[in-house]
Amino acid sequence: MVGKDAELGDTLKRYTLGSMQQYRTRYLLAKLAQHVEIAFKGMRGPGGLGEFTALEIEHILPDTPEADLRQSFTAANPGKRYTK
Repeated sequence: MVGKDAELGDTLKRYTLGSMQQYRTRYLLAKLAQHVEIAFKGMRGPGGLGEFTALEIEHILPDTPEADLRQSFTAANPGKRYTK
């Protein structure tokens, strides 16, 4: 697993919502949520993913933002682009 750290990091940096099938995105998000639950609840091992796979994927930023949102994003995130 340690040997895959760099590859995973690179893949996650390049990840976009459209770069992977939606079912795989749901699985990835479910596994991340499950990992957080295990860490914070002190559980010994993972259970089923059912409670996590029923969740909705919500866009945080709109694809076509208003000008004031784009300016606010640029001011709050220097050096980052709003779009790809």
